[in-house]
Amino acid sequence: MKQGKKKRVYITKTERKKCQKVQRAFKELYEMEDILVLDAAKYGFIKLHYYEDYNFDINMIFTDSKKLFRDLWEEWRNLQLIAMAKEPLSAGMGYKQIFLLLPKRKQNKIIRKKRYFQRKAGIR
Repeated sequence: MKQGKKKRVYITKTERKKCQKVQRAFKELYEMEDILVLDAAKYGFIKLHYYEDYNFDINMIFTDSKKLFRDLWEEWRNLQLIAMAKEPLSAGMGYKQIFLLLPKRKQNKIIRKKRYFQRKAGIR
């Protein structure tokens, strides 16, 4: 006896709503960088990067709001760290090292912004 095809659900309705909040929370990131997050309905959320040769590159597909938040937060934070760093950055320097080089007040500004995004996105 043949069994029917199993219906696949790629993202739950609850997670989709949470991801939509995350997507909206990072609106300013899309204006700063050539990044776009699209709602692909049952398939989840697709993060696209736009490149100079007029093509999009799919970076990731998300079905979990916390993972989407973490990825977008890291994009935003990394852009800020590069912009805030006063000294020329060495090639092998990681973002954590750059963060530690910043004055405490700039570090606190970045930490406060993360909390802002978390509140706006409903992420703890």
